[in-house]
Amino acid sequence: MSVFIRAAAATLRNIETEDSTANQFRGRICDVAFRGRGYDHVPEVGGGHQLVGVFARERFERGAEVCLAVDPAGCFAFGATSATVRATSNAKDDKIFAALS
Repeated sequence: MSVFIRAAAATLRNIETEDSTANQFRGRICDVAFRGRGYDHVPEVGGGHQLVGVFARERFERGAEVCLAVDPAGCFAFGATSATVRATSNAKDDKIFAALS
């Protein structure tokens, strides 16, 4: 199964603000670039998967551990029709991508 996450559906937070709600991943910032009014980040989540173009007004430094909250309305799953989408960062068979909006 492949799960596509729109960049606008992903929100970066400090790891200290992580709560127990679903649809959150822990990750580490691999790259960051200034984009006029804020920063585009490349967080790496479970299994070495990277999400590209996750915007935040706040800059997270390379190597910083972050919490990535994902709005399910901005996610699309493709694959077997009987598959169930799970909000987990350690599923070995799931592929996680971020499509630029």
